[in-house]
Amino acid sequence: MSGMRDTETLNVAPLVQHFAELRKRLLWCIIAIICFFFCAFSFSAELIHLLAAPLRSILGEEYLPGFKDVAEPFMVSLRVSFLTAVILASPLWFYQIWRFLEPALYIRERRWTLLSCIFSWLLFWLGILFCFLIILPFTLGFLIDWGQEFAVVDLTLRGYVSFLTLLLLGFGVIFQLPLVLIWLSLLELIQARDLRKARRYVILACFVVSALLTPPDWISQVGMAVPIYILYELAALAVLLLERKRLQDAL
Repeated sequence: MSGMRDTETLNVAPLVQHFAELRKRLLWCIIAIICFFFCAFSFSAELIHLLAAPLRSILGEEYLPGFKDVAEPFMVSLRVSFLTAVILASPLWFYQIWRFLEPALYIRERRWTLLSCIFSWLLFWLGILFCFLIILPFTLGFLIDWGQEFAVVDLTLRGYVSFLTLLLLGFGVIFQLPLVLIWLSLLELIQARDLRKARRYVILACFVVSALLTPPDWISQVGMAVPIYILYELAALAVLLLERKRLQDAL
């Protein structure tokens, strides 16, 4: 009986250690986000002006979105500051993910995981920049031109920031697709031929996902669906190259 209790104690102890380690990593992420939040909040007006730049390029440099609730500008400032903090703190929380996974990995796996964290962060930023610099101006231009045919532009600050947040984070997340597929290949859960066979279904899935993650306009949806499919093809090529390398190593 004592032996069984000892075994149970050994099984519980690592679990407690994992939770303690996870709590420490999450705490560092939260501290970083809070620090960036207070820094961003002190410049929230400038950040909102920056985020409204694509809107002003269409409606004129003097244009500012309005608000209908007294507390709306303050709440939007909080939201923009938090969004900025999450984006700026992304290097740290990607690093904390790597440090949490590191002890359970072999040396080769540690190398792949570290590279994955670095590329995941880069892809996250690439998705956000691609959305803000390329997709957002086209989307806003199309939607505003469409609406001006039968209505007057009367945008609210809250509505615009909500629209922007959905697009930016949606593109940042969806640009992680190549890494997900590469890791599935490294775990030998998928192969390059599986990705080739699934192309017709992937095209449909790209438009379904983009419809869920973007506002209901066809420019945003096509603007996300096409990059998703390009990322899928790049990931399929990377998976094929990895399989060939593993085959050469085996020989």
